[in-house]
Amino acid sequence: MRAGYTHASLRLADLAAAAWPFLHRDRAGANGEVRAILEDNGIRVLDLEGAPIDAFSPLDTFLPLLETAARLGARHVVARIDDTERERATEAFARLCDRALPFRLTVELSCVHGSATPRLAAAAAVVGAINRPNAGILIDTLDFTRAGDEPEELRRLPKEWFHLVRVRDAASAGSTTNCPAVVLPGEGSVDLRGILDALPAGLPYALVPPRAANAGAEEGWARRCILAARDCIDGLHGIRDLQAA
Repeated sequence: MRAGYTHASLRLADLAAAAWPFLHRDRAGANGEVRAILEDNGIRVLDLEGAPIDAFSPLDTFLPLLETAARLGARHVVARIDDTERERATEAFARLCDRALPFRLTVELSCVHGSATPRLAAAAAVVGAINRPNAGILIDTLDFTRAGDEPEELRRLPKEWFHLVRVRDAASAGSTTNCPAVVLPGEGSVDLRGILDALPAGLPYALVPPRAANAGAEEGWARRCILAARDCIDGLHGIRDLQAA
């Protein structure tokens, strides 16, 4: 909070780990400690990332994640689809949304390089097909740029599909072979203003800052990152819930 942030986005498990769902089990004590630390610093949890949908994981494995999200007071969980069988993956995403609804959570489908929905059109096809009130699409400005999507495509989609946006800038953002290094907002080649202006007003902005160069300088660096973001998007929609992710 001292650096100007109000929320945090959390990633509780390595998405590449085969046993990731079990990392969320029996962690009520640890989650309580995390929440206490956040509350002591005036920080709330916006979203949790950690729901990779593949052809093998039964939907029951996501219950610990949903329970953890609710326990920490999160509003959203972020999912990615790794199953290339579209009909099966769409049905699984729909069932995940159904499971999340009693926890008052939205499920945000990410458009991310290397997933089965790397582009906006693919994610929109899934969300449009299931017609769930808590289904959404997570736009990451860097992944959006790497995919070659255009801001005008966002304007054609229902506003209620968007609940937050992840803000990242990078040099050589158009590269599809290597993940570009994240830089301060406004110092890279991502069209932050164009993308954010095409999204609905009032969305929380989840800032992904580059790492601090020196250990121990994190607070000052975090403050510099959020100031750079505010300068970059000055005049757009207004600033609301811009927080570290």
